Amino acid sequence: MVNDLQNAEESNAPDEAMDAAVQPRAAVRSRAATEEPDAQSLPNRVHALISDRQWADALEALGEAILAAPAESRWYNLRAGVYYKVGELDLACADAEKAIQLAPRAADGWAQRAFVRARQGKHLEATLDYTEAIRLAEIDGSECVVRFGNFPATIRQDAAALIGRAQCYAALREFERALDDLNRVIDARPLSPAGFQYRGWIYQLQGDYRRAVDDFTSAIGLNPDDSHAWVERAAAYFQLGNAGAALADCEKAIELAPTCAGAWLLRANANRLRGTYGRAIEDYSEAIRLDAHEAARGRPSECAFPPDATERIGIDTTALAQRSECYAALGEYELARADLDTLIGLNSSSVFAFARRAWIHRLMGNYDAAIADCTIAVQLKPDDADAFISRSSANFLMGQIESGMADAEKAVYTAPMHAGAWAQRAYGFSRKGEYQRAIQDYTEAIRVDADDASQGRPRRTGRHPDANERIGMETAALARRAECYMALADYERALADLDRVVELHPLSAFGFARRARVHRKRRDFDRAWADCATALTLDPESSRALAVRGSVHSHFHRDALALADFTRSLELAPNDSWAYANRGLTYFRLRDFDRAVADYTQAIRLSPRWAEAYEARGRAYFRQGEWRSAIDDFTRALEIKPDLKCALQYRGFAREALGDYGGATRDRLKGEGLLTDDESTSDANDVE
Repeated sequence: MVNDLQNAEESNAPDEAMDAAVQPRAAVRSRAATEEPDAQSLPNRVHALISDRQWADALEALGEAILAAPAESRWYNLRAGVYYKVGELDLACADAEKAIQLAPRAADGWAQRAFVRARQGKHLEATLDYTEAIRLAEIDGSECVVRFGNFPATIRQDAAALIGRAQCYAALREFERALDDLNRVIDARPLSPAGFQYRGWIYQLQGDYRRAVDDFTSAIGLNPDDSHAWVERAAAYFQLGNAGAALADCEKAIELAPTCAGAWLLRANANRLRGTYGRAIEDYSEAIRLDAHEAARGRPSECAFPPDATERIGIDTTALAQRSECYAALGEYELARADLDTLIGLNSSSVFAFARRAWIHRLMGNYDAAIADCTIAVQLKPDDADAFISRSSANFLMGQIESGMADAEKAVYTAPMHAGAWAQRAYGFSRKGEYQRAIQDYTEAIRVDADDASQGRPRRTGRHPDANERIGMETAALARRAECYMALADYERALADLDRVVELHPLSAFGFARRARVHRKRRDFDRAWADCATALTLDPESSRALAVRGSVHSHFHRDALALADFTRSLELAPNDSWAYANRGLTYFRLRDFDRAVADYTQAIRLSPRWAEAYEARGRAYFRQGEWRSAIDDFTRALEIKPDLKCALQYRGFAREALGDYGGATRDRLKGEGLLTDDESTSDANDVE
């Protein structure tokens, strides 16, 4: 008897949905090739109908078989499998129970009911049934045929039940028990890929992607023609940030199984990770097409939802969500929004879909629409911290810092064990210049994320403006915390955080590019250059690495090279205020003050509380003789950062140029520390 061990609701297990409690397809096909189906042979007709996936006719034939032989448990087991295929889980469970009643000492009935119960989400009850199946199978040594990946394999019934029970333990987050079961399978059958594939899946759920890669590699060595093992290893490589290895494995999987939608989906993910968004869009489109074809055949496939969601949806909707990200990365916001409109049309109660569309609205500058979508998400699920986080982000982008902080506070209150909530509030504190409080919250985000990992809970992902890919919450929080340390001139702690980022992602340009900026700030140009070189080797289109390299060129007056790097960086990341400010500095030194002012203006638009950017633009205006504009900028810089003495000095010069000698003297005395804030009342409006 064949057992279907995959719990299709639980997701990424390495086998595709198998033919539940039916007989092996290979056996049916070999028999079909040698026999003409006998119309009077009911067993042959049943198996042929099941092989051809003619479920309605199969159910009718099985009903006839049960009427002819009501005491034979195998017919009930077979019908339970067909009911499972058509989604009639209660009927499937009833038939499995009848099979147990007729043959209580047969392992297959218990295993069949366990599988159906697992699909119903009754994982604890399923583990009890699997335990009984294991006990009975160990007594009689019976075998079953199970489809692992793309191939049917004959294994002992107890090993099959151990694999099924391991999946249920995984659903219950009891990973150690799951690993114990799979270790037993591997010890008993070290030359079978099944145990390695499932154990690799458990390691993936735990976030132990290196061990997952090792197990999938073992499975591939034992059966190199199984496309599913290549797909699973690609998924593990993807989580490790190794887009090249993930892409190579997907290519092999597609070669072996060109109609496997999951392989196209993962190759799209790998291309997205590498920043080759056009190719990713093509692959997502192919995944959607293949999935629709499978659905038309009555075989809708499921996959894990994107990493920052809690809902499960199909490959088509997953691909729509992620294709929208690629369109957004290419600036094709209308196409991105169209994909999300389609996604919402498919599931109008999806909190994730509204939150993702809100993100696109934010990129388009439609902040009111973004807030509206986030509000719908909150209404759909009032305790959803992610919706509050998304609305908080939109408010921050609108410059509504207090509203953004209020939503971040609600996220923390609603879900204190949500690492992203702490990270969002930390970002709000950093926007307010409260860097110590931001550091405390980022530290809490890192702690909660580590606790998620140790407890086997799904770990959050984060975003960072310098990262093309989605990155781990720990990585995002470390990078953000490093920025706060930099703002406090605590470069050693900033470097320590970024060293950890590099350790976590040694094959990603992200950490190296960020660390290069800290070295540049410390004027350690050799290390800054080395990190830029590493980052650009890993990713020639790392916008941050190009910007930092441009800054190093600029320091050594290699202005043409600096401008080339800054310009290319801004083509890749047009919202990078740091790159605009540094290109502006290069233009300033070349005495191209018009371009300097234009770049500083862009930097201020993107970072409106950056005091040094106002001070720099003020100096450019000063050089142009635009005294009033210069005074306005110096005054704004001092409002944000009162101890910016360079702004005081230049404002004094500008006031002197306008004949405001009293104001100039006050600025000079204040700059020398001879006049307190209370004694100084002048501002830009004093100048006539």
